This record gives sequence, C-alpha cells and structure tokens, in this order.
Amino acid sequence: MYVGTQASSQMGTDRYVWSVTPCLMAWPAVVMAPGPASLAIASVLAVVHAVDGRFSGQRLLPQWYMVLRRPLSAFAISGMLITLVGSFVYPEGQQIQSRPAIQEKLEP
Repeated sequence: MYVGTQASSQMGTDRYVWSVTPCLMAWPAVVMAPGPASLAIASVLAVVHAVDGRFSGQRLLPQWYMVLRRPLSAFAISGMLITLVGSFVYPEGQQIQSRPAIQEKLEP
C-alpha cells in the first residue's frame, strides 16, 4: 500500500529508531546485579514484544514474524525470570559447595 513519500519516510525513521531502542533500554542491566538485571531484561523483552505486536497490527511486519516472535519471546522472558528466581536461591557471592571427592581432585 502506497502512503506517500513523506509518510513512508517517517515510518522508516520510526522503525529505524525503534530498532536500536531495545539495546539502549537493556544496556543499564550490564552494571546491575544478576537478579535486578534479569528483571530489567525480562521487562525490556516484554515491552519489545508489545511494540512489535503493535507494528504487526499495523501491517508493518510480515505475518510470519509474530508467529515466530511469540514463542521466542516467551522462552527468553521465562529464562530471565528463572535467573531472577535463581539469584534469590543462590545470592551473589555465595558459592555452591562441591563434594569433597571432587574438591580433592581439583586441588593440587
């Protein structure tokens, strides 16, 4: 569907700006502890999925895109939430104790 060069140019600019926005939104997670970082990334993934769904509703994305995007986003968000739960089970700095037999083999 042709919408004119000015409108088409604006849509292209909006989509380009959106294409780099998720990376910028997730960047602060690099300096966070694992728990809050996982929550931040899961939130970013959810927002990105919602915005992509909106673009899909406006027919700015191919039909197959959201079919693929839904399960991938669900798995990625689930992974981040599992990491969040794991950060509470094993707080930062706490080491998992290995069996003494394995520990003896590892020590010189």
